Amino acid sequence: MLSERDLRELAALESPHASILSLYLDVDPRRQTKDHYRLNLRHLLERVEDQISRADREAVQRFVELEYDGSGRGLAIFSSRDLGLWRVFSLAVPTPNLVFVGRKPYVFPLARLWDAYGRFLVALVDKTHIRLLFYQMGELQETLELRGEPIKRHKQGGWGAEKLQRHEDEVAYRNLKEAAELTVNFCERHQPRYLLLGGADPTVVEFRELLPRPWSDRIAGTIPGDRMSDEVEIQEAALRILQQVERQREFALVDAAITAAAKGGN
Repeated sequence: MLSERDLRELAALESPHASILSLYLDVDPRRQTKDHYRLNLRHLLERVEDQISRADREAVQRFVELEYDGSGRGLAIFSSRDLGLWRVFSLAVPTPNLVFVGRKPYVFPLARLWDAYGRFLVALVDKTHIRLLFYQMGELQETLELRGEPIKRHKQGGWGAEKLQRHEDEVAYRNLKEAAELTVNFCERHQPRYLLLGGADPTVVEFRELLPRPWSDRIAGTIPGDRMSDEVEIQEAALRILQQVERQREFALVDAAITAAAKGGN
């Protein structure tokens, strides 16, 4: 699995003489078959066949066609037999189809994926429980659950009912407060870039208000579902939101560049 250390090591690598092949391949089984992405691989390698060694080309083809287990949605491969370099990252998020040959690994696409999906936390909360799911590059790394004080429901009417309702509200608030404290401790340990919340709207709103900065500032959105949702559904919903966040960030950067250029031309 890709880590920040991997990114730093690749970014620091530079060869004064040998060429380094950087290849990104979309292998998302939701969108294509094995034959389709294998054909895309051949087209990519054909583009640079006069720039890479036969050993590098065959190593990449052998891995994708014979060794890759099909478990990811994207592949990033860095190869230079002259340097003894062979790094493969199977990613839980899709990548564009790209190929580049140079003296340094082309890590910009990986860096962008890390910015979008590197470390994020999903918090599914209700009035008695919270379920935390921590992801790195779209892969689930750790889960944590907290069961709070039970809330007893009563059918009594009149003044007694109001008193019981106040007690239930107090219990629910204490549970949410403990859930928020657990989330803060978890965030301080894992340092996620984004937080995603799930649960009933009123509960999520109250929980969000209990989160201090900077963690409340890192909330990227809410996902449909609750603490009982299937992990695959949670992952898919989270990735969809983060894709939207990344698109919005890119649009904002483009708008800022256009505005700056327009001001510079005046």
